[in-house]
Amino acid sequence: MAESTLRRVPLAGLAALALGAFGLRVLWIGFGLPETQPEERWVTTFSSLGWSMGPGGVQPLAGGVHQCLLWLESVGAFLALRVLGLVNDPGEFATWLAGDPTQFLTVARIGAALAGAATVVVLARHAAAEVSVRAGWVAGLFLAVAGTHVELSRRVSGDAVQVLLIGLVWLAIADEAARRRRWPGWALALLLGATLRCGWPSVLLLIPYVVALRPLGGRTLGAAAAGLVLAAIPDPLGLLGLGVWGAFAIPNGDTIGGAFAELARTGGAMGPAMALLAVLGIALGWLAKRPVVAWHAGFALAVIVAGVYRIPGETGLHALLPSVCLLAGVALDDLAQRLRPLGRGVVPAAAVLAAVVALEPAWTSFRSNRQDAQPTTVSLAAAWIRSHLEHRSVVVCPGTVELYGAPLVPIPNLKKNLKERAAYLENMGAREAVYWSHRVEALAPPLYDLRVVEASGVWPSMAVAREWGVEYAVIPTGDFVGGGGKALSQAKWSRRHFYEELLNAPQVELLGTFEPDDTVRGPSLELWRIGSSGG
Repeated sequence: MAESTLRRVPLAGLAALALGAFGLRVLWIGFGLPETQPEERWVTTFSSLGWSMGPGGVQPLAGGVHQCLLWLESVGAFLALRVLGLVNDPGEFATWLAGDPTQFLTVARIGAALAGAATVVVLARHAAAEVSVRAGWVAGLFLAVAGTHVELSRRVSGDAVQVLLIGLVWLAIADEAARRRRWPGWALALLLGATLRCGWPSVLLLIPYVVALRPLGGRTLGAAAAGLVLAAIPDPLGLLGLGVWGAFAIPNGDTIGGAFAELARTGGAMGPAMALLAVLGIALGWLAKRPVVAWHAGFALAVIVAGVYRIPGETGLHALLPSVCLLAGVALDDLAQRLRPLGRGVVPAAAVLAAVVALEPAWTSFRSNRQDAQPTTVSLAAAWIRSHLEHRSVVVCPGTVELYGAPLVPIPNLKKNLKERAAYLENMGAREAVYWSHRVEALAPPLYDLRVVEASGVWPSMAVAREWGVEYAVIPTGDFVGGGGKALSQAKWSRRHFYEELLNAPQVELLGTFEPDDTVRGPSLELWRIGSSGG
């Protein structure tokens, strides 16, 4: 496709497409804050920013491009608060950040949404240049509404930035291969270095890059080598040991099943029609001998095959989203071209079909956003506890899977407990201790003396709980009821045994239940009074 054709893509239309994609991603963008800190790995992120450790502790590039962007955001926030006189030094800023990161995380989420919208524009231009303007619009529209891409563009993670960089690499490959635009070697090196630094599965992009651009000679291959060096600079040993891209394992039932389950979830979020169109696009593109189809199909195959060697949830299928949408655009464009002799109505019919196909994932994304904004059972339980239970009440509660020592229901622990937790984590060499040490300074009453039982921990008996002085118990009933036998682990058996004792114990009271329904999401929770004192 000539450069003149690329210039005919209406910029106003691209802007409208980008605005629509951005609007869908920022809808109810403040959902769940600050209760969703565990989900967004906030504690680890906070610990990596290095603010409380002085200039020597700041390593903005150690976690990749996304970590660097978060660090730059934190610098801007610190300078703004410093000018306003709200903080005096990095230590105070770290305490502010640990206390309630709602504003910080909201800005970071908006940044992810901007990255998602920019990816839509990049893909539309890439598809328009390689196939046709019509294919560009279809590919951009499909990515704008793709459920998986909308979801990752609404959270504080590096996935949205990684997909944007992958899209830019595809654009560079296509421009160079078609000799449409000559990218400076330094720009290619920086782009590849940043993309590879994002982690798995960016490394697999080197395969289509080298295959497509090898005939161009040393400049493009030298840029690839320089990109690898740039990616290795922050952590050479980690890169050589594949630490940046994660660990691999011998395929087994769990990894294979997990890979296909994740593939099914990704396809389901995009809609079966779009997934089928992508498969059709591979066949039609192969018949038409389109190099771009071979590149994207080969990359998709490599990621899917490699996914069975990785733990479930870490297969990197989000990197395939631009490829899937482009292939679906190829399918519709090719069908329209082949059927055009049937009459003028074929092209408008293809446009209507694209809109119909996009309708399902668009509605799914809208409904998912609305569900995100709904209150959760854990937030309702936390609000009830803080308004009814006295300061320093002793509560036994299950912990989250994601965070060290964090209760399932987000109620604040006593400062002395958090100081002990921070000291324990520091002795264990865990960077999360930094977060908890600043979290202590940011807390305000009412606080609760929490006995947090980790996900794999053993629950006490009722007698032991009362010896501890426990007055209240938070029970997620789904984990505490049900059958089982000798196959139960000790942790599961202890949960079932505690609940059975609770139901039959004298002088206990069920204070409240918090059930999910059409307007509330989360696990079923029960709050019990098991001690003789308390509010």
